[in-house]
Amino acid sequence: MSATPSPARQGAPAPAARLAPLVQASVRALRVAPPGAWWLVAGLAGGLLYLALSRWPFPVDPAHTICLFRQMTHLDCPGCGLTRSIAELARGHLGAALRIHPLGPLLVAEAALAWAWWGLVLARRVRAPSLGAVNLALLAHAVALLALWGARLATRTLPG
Repeated sequence: MSATPSPARQGAPAPAARLAPLVQASVRALRVAPPGAWWLVAGLAGGLLYLALSRWPFPVDPAHTICLFRQMTHLDCPGCGLTRSIAELARGHLGAALRIHPLGPLLVAEAALAWAWWGLVLARRVRAPSLGAVNLALLAHAVALLALWGARLATRTLPG
């Protein structure tokens, strides 16, 4: 075994070097894309994600989780069940979605409304919300999520 690379591999660029021009071209394209393109891409991505969730088979065993909080504490996190709730909603099962996580359907509705509002802002039909209003909404969501988690912890009704 020789430590010297073969002649065929000596001139080959490293994988990262081969990707660099592609990444640079993508970044340039994103910088010049019109704002409406971002709105369209976000809508398509959201729709495709929603469709994918409607078809995704989720494991029933809670031991198969990607949640770091659950792996470390053996407790469900405040967002535990949101993905499954949204998937059930995408399958048309509103009752199951609400049982798994009551905020799942609300978040889907808010995401759709936020996307529609963004489109209206781009069309100059409405004004964009102030940063303070956005921060207040995010704080309200965090409080609601933690309050629901605390209530479900106290009543032992976490989705598991």
